Amino acid sequence: MNDSTALDKIMQVGDAFLDCLTVVDSNDAERPCIYANHKFYEQVGYAKDQVLGRNLAFLQGEATDSKAVDYMRLSFSAGEACCIDIANYRSDGSTFMNRLVMLPIKEHDQNFYIGFQNILQGDISDLKQLPLSSNAEISHILNNLLSKLMLSQQVTGTGDIDLSLQTRNFLETFNEINHFCLNIESSQTRAGHNPFASK
Repeated sequence: MNDSTALDKIMQVGDAFLDCLTVVDSNDAERPCIYANHKFYEQVGYAKDQVLGRNLAFLQGEATDSKAVDYMRLSFSAGEACCIDIANYRSDGSTFMNRLVMLPIKEHDQNFYIGFQNILQGDISDLKQLPLSSNAEISHILNNLLSKLMLSQQVTGTGDIDLSLQTRNFLETFNEINHFCLNIESSQTRAGHNPFASK
């Protein structure tokens, strides 16, 4: 049998992904980061021993909108996906607007979130910290992609599995998710529409 889980595979291929990727353990109430790829460390300037085992809230600071933080907490508590633009800080104190997408993954007794972080261009004072898409919208759009991640693990191992193909499938899925994240229409948020207001 192939005992590799989706989480194992994500950690194995994460450094080949060209954008920031993190994994948070949602079984733990503190929601510590259990994995971050090289691109994440490069972008935020922190070392591995400063990140792993910690809640990524340390990236927040004075410029971070408390309402954005509250929304993220609610999403975590509900086990829902969230997509939000939020001000974060690098290790040198510089700020950036982070388009953050957190996707819950439940596999057997494992519960974790995959996070995709994208640094938006421009001054954070010119950008709004708002949710960009509802859990239902994210789930609908990404359900097939997330299913692909899970199904790629449901194979029996006899030595004839093409692991390079499996890795390519993961990376293609990550890229499709990230493409979705970066291309969410922002006209609604500029107009002040909050898709979460009715929740």
